[in-house]
Amino acid sequence: MKPHVLSRLPQDEVEIFFKIKQVVDNLPDIILGNNENGEEITLSCHLLARAVGKVFGLKYVDGHSFPRYQHTWLITSHRNIIDVYPVATLGGPIMLDGGCVRHVEKFYKKKRLAIGATRNSFRRALRKIEKVVRTMI
Repeated sequence: MKPHVLSRLPQDEVEIFFKIKQVVDNLPDIILGNNENGEEITLSCHLLARAVGKVFGLKYVDGHSFPRYQHTWLITSHRNIIDVYPVATLGGPIMLDGGCVRHVEKFYKKKRLAIGATRNSFRRALRKIEKVVRTMI
């Protein structure tokens, strides 16, 4: 079955999405170390979106999803969304047509978040994820 949304998405962005999907589907468990409080760092949408975005040359967006969850996703040059770690969803990544503004704005709202992205532990974990992602493409 060929979904209708494929007629609305640029082919090059669809190809990037499927490359990202292959990487995320096969991503191994990564030991990310501990944060400044000694707590184990777990993989989050904030880390994964930034790492995948850097490797694939896409911008990340921090904000809220559904609209109460802090979340980070990717945005393409044509304003389509690639959500590498969808909230409350088994499966993913997913790609959404950014041209469906009403639909997208219900679920993704850009907002500045305090997620600790400037902490050394966050940056260290991000570099580890980027390194693994790079080896998978």
